[in-house]
Amino acid sequence: MYKLLVFSCKLIDDFRLNFGLRIALYLLNMRMIFLAILVLLSFLGMSQNEGDVKSIQLYPLGNELGDPIIRLGGNTPLLLEFDILGEEAPLLSYTIEHYSYNWEKSRINPNEYIEGFASGSINEYDFSFDSEQYYTHYTFEFPNRRAQPIVSGNYKIIVSDGGDVLFERSFMVTEQRVQITGQVDNAAGLGKRDSHHQINFSMLYEGLSTINPREEFKVNVFQNMRPDNALYNLQAQRVDAQRMYFNNPFKQNFDAGNQFRWFNTKSFRYKTQGVVEYLQKTDGVHAYLIPDKVREATRFVPYNDFNGRFRIERQEGVNDDVNADYAFVHFYLQEQPSFADKEVYLYGALTNWKIDDKYKLEYDPKQNLLSTVQYLKQGNYDYTYLVKDGDSYTTSLTEGSTFRTENQYTIFAYYSPFGSRYDRLVGVSQLDSRFN
Repeated sequence: MYKLLVFSCKLIDDFRLNFGLRIALYLLNMRMIFLAILVLLSFLGMSQNEGDVKSIQLYPLGNELGDPIIRLGGNTPLLLEFDILGEEAPLLSYTIEHYSYNWEKSRINPNEYIEGFASGSINEYDFSFDSEQYYTHYTFEFPNRRAQPIVSGNYKIIVSDGGDVLFERSFMVTEQRVQITGQVDNAAGLGKRDSHHQINFSMLYEGLSTINPREEFKVNVFQNMRPDNALYNLQAQRVDAQRMYFNNPFKQNFDAGNQFRWFNTKSFRYKTQGVVEYLQKTDGVHAYLIPDKVREATRFVPYNDFNGRFRIERQEGVNDDVNADYAFVHFYLQEQPSFADKEVYLYGALTNWKIDDKYKLEYDPKQNLLSTVQYLKQGNYDYTYLVKDGDSYTTSLTEGSTFRTENQYTIFAYYSPFGSRYDRLVGVSQLDSRFN
């Protein structure tokens, strides 16, 4: 009887042990699955989208308002800066790509335009400090020890989070092998003399061998680096003695527009330039701008602007990059019959020079105004309004247009001799329109 009892107890202990082991293994497996799900959800939650990326700037180091143009083999790199909103610092990567004069992807491999690595990680970042909005501020310099351009031309830097592209920025690398001289004049066309700028220039290409200069050179002109009204592949009116002349009065003129509107939000403690009031709400600070009116060219007021760009600044901060806060900025524009049934967009570097529905103004019945709200970092901002007029866009319906407007015109000269697989950027020149 005693032996039977001992045997029975042993069976029960073995059963408990096996059952316990099974339960433990089951729970361990479930825990691993649960942890795997948590990691996956965390990873997916950390994936960024374009709306999380703010305050993107690309400029020559030390010149925040400069254009993204550098010399091949030069000593001044470009600095890319941007913020990712939130408390996380995702691992981001970059890719450098080469493009043709009209921004089609070039037919050359990365090792033909980059010495080093055309892609890699962006490892320089800092967390925001003393700001209500949490964000991570990223910086990236190019060229650097890991990557240097070995050919001139148009480039893009593409920033990604995993396999998702967050944004891209264009820049140019020039050889400065040609000499471009010119000036900005009143347009000669009928009815355009007081409202348009005529860009006249010549290009000396001595030292570059060419069989057919009209085909092997491509010339583009930008007004304040705006992509929406740029002129591509201008044709020379005359070619002689290794010099090309560009002075077509019908194809080389721009709507002169007006000086950019501007405001600043460098302090939330008092009414800054262009701001009616600041209000602290549950979702953050709201900055309400003075409602804008349509401007007439006959009442032109000269003043210096940033030609559409912006500069980050916080008056009470020590380091603007990580101390500057964000605010919901409310823009207002009085509607006029001239564009009552047309689409109106906020435009400038603050919109990344994009024409997009998220920058479109909508009618606000409470204010009886057109309005849009943008989440912007503290600083000084230029902006303007674009109106969709048929298949094109214009500022003249909201800003007026006068030849007295100060604009910066940038001329890009590209060279692609017979048999070449890419376009070299051999010259960049900038002209300024200043009329008394």
